[in-house]
Amino acid sequence: MYKKLLFLFILLFASSLYANGFVKPSEVNQNQVNIRYSVLGLKTQQTNSDNLTLAQIAEPDEIRLQEKAGSGKSPGKAFFLSLAVPGLGQLYNGSKVKAAVFLGAEVASWVFHIKLHGDGDNLTDDYEAFNDAHWSEDRYTYMLENTYGASDDDDVDPLSYPEINHHLPETKTQQYYEMTGKYDQFSWGWDDAVLNGNTFAYYDTNSTPLPQVVGADIPYSANRFTYEQMRNDANDKYDQARNMVYISMANHVISAFEAMIAAKKYRNGDSDNSLLSRINLKASLRSYNEKRDTPYLTCKVKF
Repeated sequence: MYKKLLFLFILLFASSLYANGFVKPSEVNQNQVNIRYSVLGLKTQQTNSDNLTLAQIAEPDEIRLQEKAGSGKSPGKAFFLSLAVPGLGQLYNGSKVKAAVFLGAEVASWVFHIKLHGDGDNLTDDYEAFNDAHWSEDRYTYMLENTYGASDDDDVDPLSYPEINHHLPETKTQQYYEMTGKYDQFSWGWDDAVLNGNTFAYYDTNSTPLPQVVGADIPYSANRFTYEQMRNDANDKYDQARNMVYISMANHVISAFEAMIAAKKYRNGDSDNSLLSRINLKASLRSYNEKRDTPYLTCKVKF
């Protein structure tokens, strides 16, 4: 208590001399004491600086925080940097760990997108080849002639025969490969289609006509179901690839806002208290079957 009063007296005395022009800032011995005010009360701190002025010695902590804020990062710049390239705003703020996390997520999302899209392309080639081998437009046309007396589904009245309400494309487009497996009206085009023991295997003009069947009756085809599963697998890969794009877009937005918030905290003189700054990751190897044969990642989060 007495020391605080003594320091306060010295400070007031020195300030009075300085205010009246008796002492210049350079004449104050800065090695003696540095008195700072804070919200917790009066406290002292020794200093070895000879270059501080008396005003700098006596300035409150709030002024120091304002000076620190004035030299902080730009939230807007941090936002747009990370919006363009996730992690770039974090690097601008001086956080290499968070920059690596966001940039790593961006790279991983696009690597998986390319991989999954490529898998979808390969599966598409497979099911198209399967369709070419097991579905025939000739068999489908023969069914139309035998059942409806038409050589083309465009010539079938959909009001009289509602089961024929789709028209096969003239070329093998994506729609062609979708329709031949998806809709029942094309089921007779499969080489193993069978209904009540009757098949529509391809017949030439000299063949014995097949028994008349009702067009609405749907034959069973194992190849058709196999084909639809192959198409479904390919579509799943494309969906997963598209999800990677959504993850990338979310990563851009999250990274941008995180960088902006962190930059604002730096400007206000606050410490970075974001979630990523409270995560501690530690990689290690543990021994189970063999020495150091199992990788482990320990994650700790401070709350």
